[in-house]
Amino acid sequence: MRPPIFSWVLILMLALPVSGQHRSYEEKEIENFLQQSREYSQQNKMDLALEALDKATALAEEKENAKALVDCYHKFALLYLKLDKRATTIFYWDRATVMIKDLAYPYGNAVHKYIEALLLYHSGNNFQAIYMLNEARQLSNDRNLLANIVLLEANIYINIEKYDNARTNFNSLLINNDTYEQEYLMVKAYMGLTRLNFKIQDYQEAIRYGTTALELAQEYQFSKEIFE
Repeated sequence: MRPPIFSWVLILMLALPVSGQHRSYEEKEIENFLQQSREYSQQNKMDLALEALDKATALAEEKENAKALVDCYHKFALLYLKLDKRATTIFYWDRATVMIKDLAYPYGNAVHKYIEALLLYHSGNNFQAIYMLNEARQLSNDRNLLANIVLLEANIYINIEKYDNARTNFNSLLINNDTYEQEYLMVKAYMGLTRLNFKIQDYQEAIRYGTTALELAQEYQFSKEIFE
């Protein structure tokens, strides 16, 4: 007969993988809600985007997943910035600030700086925004985040009349292979090239890029993007 201590050790060994799988399942559920929110936002279905994000936040709070909760606060900040609700964006950005200082979370810190760069950009502080984007870029190699950094950087380059740099960034997004926002980023890049060519008074190219952007936006139901 095996000693009782062996039986307890065996039970614990069998239980640990199940617990690990359970945590992984919960994280996947949160990520699914975040992805739903992202897709609804791209289609300008903001009520549904916020609803999906509420579900992700509730699950992160229930499971006391601090990193996932930071992600949710960041997504809220980005959604409300898209809705031109700067004060609410800053509210969620501040909530993430409080949490993230106690976490070893390079990706979360990178997104935090990216959102700060967005706020600076919308305030007209282009050079400070570029500095903050460089800070974010050094903290994470997440493909989706880096693509969004490239996009924001391109728009800033237009503002400061670095048109060749802007064109390079936009062109890189036309062939991006992002897992989450490939088509969305491509449409945004075509819109950026439209804006760029209007700036340099190459109207024929602007029309060409604008037409492509419109067709793709309609195909992927990114209706709001053609008006931004």
